[in-house]
Amino acid sequence: MSVIRITTALGFAGLLPFIGALLALVLNVDLPFKAEQVFVFYSAIILSFLCGAIWGSLLNTNFVAPDLAGTDFTEVHFTKKASALFIVSNLVSLTAWVSLLIYNRHLDLSLGLLTLGYTVVFAAEYAMRESLYKQVYRGYLNLRSWLTVCVVTLHLGMLIIS
Repeated sequence: MSVIRITTALGFAGLLPFIGALLALVLNVDLPFKAEQVFVFYSAIILSFLCGAIWGSLLNTNFVAPDLAGTDFTEVHFTKKASALFIVSNLVSLTAWVSLLIYNRHLDLSLGLLTLGYTVVFAAEYAMRESLYKQVYRGYLNLRSWLTVCVVTLHLGMLIIS
C-alpha cells in the first residue's frame, strides 16, 4: 500500500473514536463508560502519540548542530529549534496527562487543555515543517492540517454538547 494511502486511511480512521464518542453523547447511547471519558482518554492518548512522533523525527541527525554532525552521539547537541520542540512536545504530553487527572471534575478544562495541545503541536510542527517533513511526502502536512482542524472541531463540539 502506498505511503499516501495508508497515512490518509489511518489518519481519518483515527477520527472515528472521537466521532463515535460525540455521537454516543448526542444520541444518549448507553455505554459501559461515559462518552466524555472515552473522548478525553482517547484524545490524551493520541496527543501523546503525536508528541512521541515528534521525538522520532527530532532524533533524526538532521537536527544535530552542524559543527557536531558525525561525531560520537554522547557529544551531539541539537539545534536550538529542535531543543525547543523537544521541550514543547514534553510539556504538551504532560498537559494531556493532566487532562486525564482532572476530567472527572473539570471536563471543560480537560477538553480545553487537549484542544490547546493539538493546536500547539500543529503550530510547532508547522514552524519546523521544512526540517521535520523534508523526508516525508509533500501532502503529509496538508493531511495533518485537515486532521487537526477535524480534531479541534470535534473537541469544540464536545465542549458545547457536554
